[in-house]
Amino acid sequence: MKENNYKATNTKYIIPENLPDNILSGDMPRDKPVLSKELKKKAQRIFGHLSSYLDRTNKAKLIITVFGGSGSGKTALATYLAHCLSVNDIACRVLAGDNYPHLIPQQNDQRRREVYEEYGASALAAYLGSAEEIDYEAINRVISDFKSGKEKTVVRKMRETAAEIWQEEFDCRDVRVLLIDWTHGKSPLLAASDLYLFLASTVEETLSYRRQRKRDEDVAGSFTNLVLTLEQQAIETLIDEATLIFDREGELVSYRTYKRKQAGKD
Repeated sequence: MKENNYKATNTKYIIPENLPDNILSGDMPRDKPVLSKELKKKAQRIFGHLSSYLDRTNKAKLIITVFGGSGSGKTALATYLAHCLSVNDIACRVLAGDNYPHLIPQQNDQRRREVYEEYGASALAAYLGSAEEIDYEAINRVISDFKSGKEKTVVRKMRETAAEIWQEEFDCRDVRVLLIDWTHGKSPLLAASDLYLFLASTVEETLSYRRQRKRDEDVAGSFTNLVLTLEQQAIETLIDEATLIFDREGELVSYRTYKRKQAGKD
């Protein structure tokens, strides 16, 4: 079990007092983060801790992963963190893992249902975030190209239909931070990051957030609830490996404190 060592301190980095409401959307072409006042405050708090890490490293290329339950605010937080970095003249690129399933969203949702209906919940749990569902080879290639100092690489973009999958050139030369936004960001199948930020949430909060973002037609349905529950159970086994753990209020906590809060003991 890891205990975090990155406390918010006075650093040379500027923590913006005000964050614009019109900053760019996430890396997913079909996605629009919900940018609430509460999330702005949380992002500012988290960047304060992140700046302590930046003070301690001289790495030319950094990979930072934001992971947590689906709909926990990862995309909005990543967008805000990218803005904070840009204010400090640190070039950053957000990379959404949701662009890397083998199937487009509608087809993948159908495949999940088929797995569940034919083989049950345990098979669905094994499918979620697996190499069968996710093209880890493609996203790992982007990570490897960035970290090895290649001038350019190619990233994937995806909307709803098979005709809406395309590739874009990513010029890495002046980018110092690659910020990965993904539910499966701590998967052992994904290439290692330098820093892992975990965002706590409950399934109920996730459902509410997904409604705001209109992520599912059946957002209140039992199958969506099952998928989110299984994803959360898988994530729970990886949280103790996170570098920084943030509770639902955006406070930096130890793994032990996180578990106590989740159990309602604090």
